[in-house]
Amino acid sequence: MALTTGPHTTQKCSNNWGEGLELPPKMAQIARVLDFLSNGPDKVIATKAGDSKFLKGEYLMVRDNYTRLGLAVVLNKKLCEVAKEQGCTYFFAECTSRFSAKIYIDHGGEILKTVDLAEYRDPISGEKVLKNYPESHRYISLCCFDLRTSFTTNISRL
Repeated sequence: MALTTGPHTTQKCSNNWGEGLELPPKMAQIARVLDFLSNGPDKVIATKAGDSKFLKGEYLMVRDNYTRLGLAVVLNKKLCEVAKEQGCTYFFAECTSRFSAKIYIDHGGEILKTVDLAEYRDPISGEKVLKNYPESHRYISLCCFDLRTSFTTNISRL
């Protein structure tokens, strides 16, 4: 998982791919979707966080044979704890499936923006980014925890 702290500026939140690293075309398209989600014309993170310090988690994944064990919840809880320890007000995450979005909603998170990957067109190639993708991964959402009120208090239910 790549982590980025704010406050957010109008520049891209992070460049976790490394300097001079060239991505395969499909990965580059997906990276542009994720960047659009957080840093598109509406500047969702900048609007929500303002001058507040925040932590952004990117690319949290659990292998198929480890799903439904609560690992994503435990990892997110730890990330929220780290964010709070570092004085952050918000924790943002990109949810790439309905399953990950449900974790955030169930624990007091808020979905700030959703992109329908079946309709999204890459701004460079003009192509639809993902074709024939499973319905469970059709939508990608930017989720947010207000660390003053959500997740860390609701996690005690687990």
